[in-house]
Amino acid sequence: MAAAVATGLSPGGSIEAVLHTALTLARDGTRLAIKAAITAADPADDVSTFVARTRYAVGPYDPRTGHTSDDHPLNVTALSNCGRPSRTASIEELPVALAALRYGEGDFSKTVRAAVYYGRDCDSIAGMACCLFGAIYGLDALPSALCAACDAANRRSFGTLADRFTETIHVVLRKDAERFANRQRTLISCTQ
Repeated sequence: MAAAVATGLSPGGSIEAVLHTALTLARDGTRLAIKAAITAADPADDVSTFVARTRYAVGPYDPRTGHTSDDHPLNVTALSNCGRPSRTASIEELPVALAALRYGEGDFSKTVRAAVYYGRDCDSIAGMACCLFGAIYGLDALPSALCAACDAANRRSFGTLADRFTETIHVVLRKDAERFANRQRTLISCTQ
């Protein structure tokens, strides 16, 4: 997820670049689930078809059982892949978020609807999909009324918080550069 966000924030960041990064860096069951999910995500489908096709695609990688039943209880007495690294299984959140991003084709509403309508852990899925969307397209691509409603509901300006965070990042980067320059000067003087 972090590498996908970094790719989206990079100059020329695009949906295709984000999907390529995720597929390149993911391993084992996660890579297989990502590939299956984004292959299943056809932007021409309606959202119900997107959900059905994506659930079917990621179902074989479900660490609980290898199927997509919502009502299957986790049996802690039986051996399973739950909570364990796996070469064959994957949690569904990132693969589905990437599929929603592909499905949305740069349309915020279509992307968030696909993520939310998927159900299950849809708050995480939507958070990931919208994070990636924002990394690629920036704040201006988000509906301004939605941003205002979020700020009002949370009683804070997320834009102001982001600006303060950006200022902090610049301070940290400047101090890192100063420390690196000092280390470099010390190393050079020790070798002379």
